[in-house]
Amino acid sequence: MPDNCPKAYGHTFLICHSDFQIDYIEKTINVNMYAEENTLTNEEHYRMDIFSSFDQSNEQITATLKYSCTVIDDCARTYAEGKAKILFNHQPILYAIKDNLYNLKSSNVQQCYDLENKTIDCINGLCRAELGSYLQPDDPFTPIPYYKTYCDYYPPDDPFQNKTGFMSTNTYGIPSEIGIFNTLHYVCNKNLCNNYGNIQFIQKLVDDFNKFDKPTSATTTISSGVTITMTLLLFMKYFFNY
Repeated sequence: MPDNCPKAYGHTFLICHSDFQIDYIEKTINVNMYAEENTLTNEEHYRMDIFSSFDQSNEQITATLKYSCTVIDDCARTYAEGKAKILFNHQPILYAIKDNLYNLKSSNVQQCYDLENKTIDCINGLCRAELGSYLQPDDPFTPIPYYKTYCDYYPPDDPFQNKTGFMSTNTYGIPSEIGIFNTLHYVCNKNLCNNYGNIQFIQKLVDDFNKFDKPTSATTTISSGVTITMTLLLFMKYFFNY
C-alpha cells in the first residue's frame, strides 16, 4: 500500500482497502491491505461475511471483513487496527448462534416450518431458513425483505448439503443510496428451529456481532490477553496460542 493512501497519486486519487479474515477455530487472522484507483461511489464501503459449519468432522467458524475508503489518509489501516480486538471479543456471539441452531446429540429433526410457514413433519431431515432482501428492476433503491423456511431443501450451490451450518452477509456504504443490505441463511437440527421468532433472534445476534466502536489505537489487546500490534504489510498472519 502506498504511504498516506488515499492522497493523490499521479493524476488520480486512490481508494484504500483492508481485507481480513478471522478463523475462530484455527485462531488466525489473515490481513491484506492495498490501494487502487478510486472507483467507489461511497466514501466508505463495508462488507462482513460470516460462515459457520457445525459438522464436528469439519467445524468452521470464520468472519471476513472487507472495508474500502477514501475519507482520510491511511483510513483502511486505521480501521483494521481498531477492528481486530472487537471481532475477537465478539466470538461468543458466533457460538451463541451455533448453540441456538445445533444439537450435538441429534443428527436430524422431526418437524420444521415449510414455505407457507406451516408446521410439517420432517422425519430424519433438517430445517432451513433464509432471510434477506432483493431489489426490483423498476425500483433499485428500495430493498424488499423476504424470509423463507423449508424442510430438507438444498440448492445446488449451497455449502451445507445435508449438513448444519450458518452464513450471513452484511453490506453498507457511507453515504448510502440504498441503505443496509443483509442476508442470512442456516440449516439447523433442532425441532422447529426455523420458526420466524428464531430467525429474528439469529438476525439480532448478527446485528450485535456487527456493532463496532471507533478505532482508538494502533495496538489492540485480544480478550485472551494476547496483544497484536498491526504493521503495514501486503499480507499478515497472526497465530494465537490460548
